[in-house]
Amino acid sequence: MKPITRVFLGMLGTSGLLFSLPCIAAMLHDMTIGGDNTSGTLLILVMMTVLAIPSLFAVYKALKSPPPATDAATLQNEENTERVILQMARIRNGRVSATHIAMQTPLTIDQATRALKSFEQRGLVYSEVTIHGGTEFVFPDLLAATTAFEDFDTQLAEQDHILDLDSAQQPLHETQPAYQNHQTNEPS
Repeated sequence: MKPITRVFLGMLGTSGLLFSLPCIAAMLHDMTIGGDNTSGTLLILVMMTVLAIPSLFAVYKALKSPPPATDAATLQNEENTERVILQMARIRNGRVSATHIAMQTPLTIDQATRALKSFEQRGLVYSEVTIHGGTEFVFPDLLAATTAFEDFDTQLAEQDHILDLDSAQQPLHETQPAYQNHQTNEPS
């Protein structure tokens, strides 16, 4: 429901209730003390009750919170938020906080916190409290991948030499022992 429609329903329902409820109270009071015109009082009571019921319904509809949006644009925003956070986690070696994400992306701290807690509820990340009291979220998949790549890079940098592609293409028979003349001794 559009916000303007909710405002209109709220105002209309409130007006109807403010008009009908005092009239209903007055008519009930008049009937209980035994007024002169009982049929007129009863008629006004019924009419005000008929006015009060739709007014009450209009106020209810106006105050009822709208359902959460599940349209395509909202789902696209959630996917984009996840991608941005995953990219930040990859850049920061699998460890991020809501503040880091808010500083480097268009997301606010609240949006980043909600998204990170959503990741945590789904079991994709876990949170740790830093020595400064902040919360850091750890992406184990990205942490392991980063560590493996760092180890590979370190091993590659520590090698004494780089393999020569020409020497690596030696014929197969030169690199493996010859088995043509090999005889097996079978037990007799």
